Amino acid sequence: MKKSIILLSTVLFVIQGFCLYGGDEFQVNTYTESDQRYPCIAMDSNGNFVIAWESFGQDTNSYGIYAQIYDVNSIPIGKEFRVNSVVEGKQLNPCVAMNNKGDFLIAWQSYDQSPDNDSYGVFAKKIDKNGKILIYDFMVNTQTNNSQDNPSVALSNDGHFVISWNSKAENFTGVYAQIFDSDGNPIGNEIRLSDYVYVETISSVAIDSAGNFVITWVGGGSNIYAKRFDKDGNPINKEFQVNSWEMGEQINPCIAMNKTGDFVIAWQSNEQDGSSYGVFAQRFDNKANLIGSEFNVNSTTEDTQEAPDIALDEDGNFIVTWHCGIYGADREIFAQKFDKEGNAVGDEFVVNQSINNWQIFPSIAMQDLDNFVITWEGEGDGGHDISVSDIYARKYGDKEPPEETELTLYLNDNSFNLGDSLVLDVELQFEDDSQFVDLYWALMLDKTETVWFYPKWDTVLDKITLYIPKNTYLPRTSILETTLPSYLPPIQDQGYYIFAMALFKKDTTIPLSDIAKEYFLYIED
Repeated sequence: MKKSIILLSTVLFVIQGFCLYGGDEFQVNTYTESDQRYPCIAMDSNGNFVIAWESFGQDTNSYGIYAQIYDVNSIPIGKEFRVNSVVEGKQLNPCVAMNNKGDFLIAWQSYDQSPDNDSYGVFAKKIDKNGKILIYDFMVNTQTNNSQDNPSVALSNDGHFVISWNSKAENFTGVYAQIFDSDGNPIGNEIRLSDYVYVETISSVAIDSAGNFVITWVGGGSNIYAKRFDKDGNPINKEFQVNSWEMGEQINPCIAMNKTGDFVIAWQSNEQDGSSYGVFAQRFDNKANLIGSEFNVNSTTEDTQEAPDIALDEDGNFIVTWHCGIYGADREIFAQKFDKEGNAVGDEFVVNQSINNWQIFPSIAMQDLDNFVITWEGEGDGGHDISVSDIYARKYGDKEPPEETELTLYLNDNSFNLGDSLVLDVELQFEDDSQFVDLYWALMLDKTETVWFYPKWDTVLDKITLYIPKNTYLPRTSILETTLPSYLPPIQDQGYYIFAMALFKKDTTIPLSDIAKEYFLYIED
């Protein structure tokens, strides 16, 4: 006889004070067969966002560029999709920018792709907020000899955009840029960033509401440089050095700018904080005048702080994120908030909730200090082969949890087969209707082992669907200090499961015995 689960009781209970504030980290990519790397993120004025990354083997030929669009509630809009149309060769190092309408531009480097056909060239595509293609793949660089790679992109609200990249040409190796109108037509010629002939690498570009833009890069002597341009590509200032500390190596600059043209540049500096690399930053007004001195972003100075990214809101508040750790060991994602005067707001904080393995290469987008999303490359805590990296993200919201949260749960008297969907009616009541909770469901085996997994939302705050797989891996969270089974084993003869519901406050663990009753589900043949 086919085994079934029979619900023996119908229950109603109320839990107070366990509303989740902010979101938990979530996995962005759905393809998990191989490495997903180097994510980047951009956000519109309403809080909708897009994440792009490079995925190995998904387009059947080495690395390709993929993306996922989300609404303000972190709900995916459509499925993840391939960005690059040409799959031959490698497509690497994506970057993304989004304007207030939700249109976004993704640029990347592609190997031996026509019409470049000489090592790497830079390509781009423009897409609207619903995933409709506005401008199909086009080549960015005009000069094609040798390699053009590591692009950065800035998109204005009127649709025109600027892309910078590193070019390894025959007579000059350095950073170039090109301005485009909203239809993707070049405005003027390629811009060569420096009058000096030295090796330049890794640029970052940002644009204001008037179309003026600033590009920063690593220049001679491993120092950080920047240069301002008007909307037509005419230099406003000569290039200037950003960092004042010149001992050791200064690398990996990133820039963020608000609509009035004020900007902040962050980078990593070797030995300046007393221990390997640290993250430093410098503020500028809209005429590129220094605002204060360069300052140390990270409070933790042990080990290495590197790979910074930065976001700036319209009021001048900003957030810097980076990864921290030792080479060959686990690493974590950190972030620090700053107000418009450059004062640290609170302490630096750890973003990732997965605490094992590598969490690296963060990217950030923000509306303000309380509404932002950080994405990163990580190996998570398990669930599949942890030698394969995935893309994760975490969204932070602006609302404090209500003092009291009421949850009413109704379980209907029905029988279900293992593998069936169990639909539960849930009523959630809040003092603030904009609040939400995350639900974690526990399926206990013989009162000793617990499997944790997320529900699937059927309709928002209306019904949830609990899927109980048979002999398959379950998505779960590792919030208990115990070894969790990764699959639901078959039931031998007769037995029972204990089915319980629990709500958890952010970053806390509440014992099941404190907040939930046991609901016996009898298993019979």
